Amino acid sequence: MSALIEFKGFNKFFGEHQVLKDIDLQVRSGEVVVILGPSGCGKSTLLRCLNGLEVAHGGSLTLAGKELLSKATDWRQVRQQVGMVFQSYHLFGHMSVMENLLLGPLKVQKRERLEAQAQAEALLARVGLLDKRDAYPRQLSGGQQQRIAIVRSLCMNPQVMLFDEVTAALDPEMVKEVLQVIQGLARDGMTLLIVTHEMAFARAVADRIVFMEAGRILEQSPRELLYEPRRPHARSSSWRNSPLSKACPRHHTRNCHEDCPRFKTAAVAVHPGRTGRVQQIEAPSKPAANAAAPATSYLETIKARDKLIVGVFTDKPPFGYVDESGRYVGFDTDIGRELAKSLLGDENKVEFVAVEPASRIPFLQSDKVDLILANMTVTPERKEAVEFTNPNLRVAVQALVPEGSEVKKLDDLAAKTTIVTTGTTADIWLTKNHPDWKLLKFEKNSESLQALANGRGDAYAQDNLILFSWSKQNPGYRVLDEKLGEEAPIAPAVKKGNIELRDWVNSELARLGEQKYLLKLYDQYVRKELSDDTKPESVIVEGGKWQG
Repeated sequence: MSALIEFKGFNKFFGEHQVLKDIDLQVRSGEVVVILGPSGCGKSTLLRCLNGLEVAHGGSLTLAGKELLSKATDWRQVRQQVGMVFQSYHLFGHMSVMENLLLGPLKVQKRERLEAQAQAEALLARVGLLDKRDAYPRQLSGGQQQRIAIVRSLCMNPQVMLFDEVTAALDPEMVKEVLQVIQGLARDGMTLLIVTHEMAFARAVADRIVFMEAGRILEQSPRELLYEPRRPHARSSSWRNSPLSKACPRHHTRNCHEDCPRFKTAAVAVHPGRTGRVQQIEAPSKPAANAAAPATSYLETIKARDKLIVGVFTDKPPFGYVDESGRYVGFDTDIGRELAKSLLGDENKVEFVAVEPASRIPFLQSDKVDLILANMTVTPERKEAVEFTNPNLRVAVQALVPEGSEVKKLDDLAAKTTIVTTGTTADIWLTKNHPDWKLLKFEKNSESLQALANGRGDAYAQDNLILFSWSKQNPGYRVLDEKLGEEAPIAPAVKKGNIELRDWVNSELARLGEQKYLLKLYDQYVRKELSDDTKPESVIVEGGKWQG
């Protein structure tokens, strides 16, 4: 059978960093392909390239035999054939569930309302949410919102569905709801590409496993790859860290995890009509980063785990990004390593988890990380949701425009399109203070900057440190002098109520302040990104001592 989707010699760069390297991948119609690999290896970028959300830099990409890397490609038409669901739901808050579902079919596909509404109702019934058709997103749980996001894509009648970590921001109880919907699509024979860290789910639903690392495909194999990849290099990193790679001390085998309570993974029953398809799957459970301390303290829990789990950015140099070797680097990541060294005696005993602005708080709330070190500005709204430590940086929100732009001051943006990254301080501030402004939102900072470069908006509002750095590396842009709101502190964050961890981080920031550690990081990562007359104290907050 010929391939429905084919990547051939496919390459993608972010600046000088190559994130996808000579990708060769074929997906047949009706096949379920699960892509695994460590954070930052290029899994999500691969999906976004297929949907036209990222621009390719070489190679070939075909859908149903049609070359997509052509100037003649109408990506609006492609996206009607290739649905995509993200870890953030992106439902329109001012619209009901039904209004969200009908927007695409009516506005884009110009279909009849009665026909489109009948389809939407049938799909809602299928996912158990028909009674929520008139509800608003704020009235739904995270799992319900994610199921609605899946239905919204299905309403466009796509050939292919892409799922990018759709359960990553959900509580464990909500994971099951979403996975069962995807499982049903697999049984129906829809072509699916799935990026996930839910190992049991991957094993249960996949026809084929693709293992990626450092922008390359290391292995393509049936689901048995989850037990033991054939290539030693594939076993060397993410495989080694997976619970599925460990022999159970009770059963002395890796193949016990369907019934062994140690793994607590999926209860799998194979569908008799289709080899390897799942009939029913229970929600896989992950080791909780913020699980309640069983003994004396939360710090003891981290010590018993022997790993500090930290959420960081992967596309915001110089604070958090992935270098050419696939290693997490930057101002924030080095702080994470220093904290691991202090608590566990080894800077390598830290696990970095890639986050987006909109997923930072959910990742803390759903116990996926111990700590967020990802440029989170302290705001009253966020203080209600997390515990902030003392600050380590100071920031203001400004706007980036092309050098020749007619926009000279913030008021000029009232009649323009301003790009923001979902969940950032800029997004929140503009939505609250200028609800009449036209905002174009993207999930990742890199996507927002690419949209500005492509002329899809007139300005990009973001933390000024990020804008100064990018504009220096990309001549032809300038940062407006005016600021959106007041200067504010940036601080690490922990789960609400975790006072012990918050206070420990504060003591560590004070200790590092005595060593002028942040100044060292500023000299290493930040100084070269800013103008020569920038004073370090206008950027860093040494020792956590904020002076507003």
